[in-house]
Amino acid sequence: MREELRVENGELKNQPQCVSSRLKGTDSARASTPGRGVGGEGLVRDFQKCLATPVASIHGEMDRISQQLTSRLRELAKRHDRPLPKMAERLNELESKVYGHLKRMGFAWQ
Repeated sequence: MREELRVENGELKNQPQCVSSRLKGTDSARASTPGRGVGGEGLVRDFQKCLATPVASIHGEMDRISQQLTSRLRELAKRHDRPLPKMAERLNELESKVYGHLKRMGFAWQ
């Protein structure tokens, strides 16, 4: 199941559990926790670890969208690779063939 991060009223919703529980703690609790130090370096490390998954998901989604756009552009380029004058020329050739066949079959119009 894929969870999405969203912001409501300036507050991050659906954030990773490790982020929300750590951000709700007090400064004194952070400073007294081993490995956190006075400057909160441990909190920063924990936050970076927790954000690794969403960041990877975002990069994966960006790659997927980029590949999808590239594929669509190639498809459009392939579809429109012939210039209009050549297409009009081919249309005239085919039109004259069809009129010739219809004339031989006995159909005539103006």
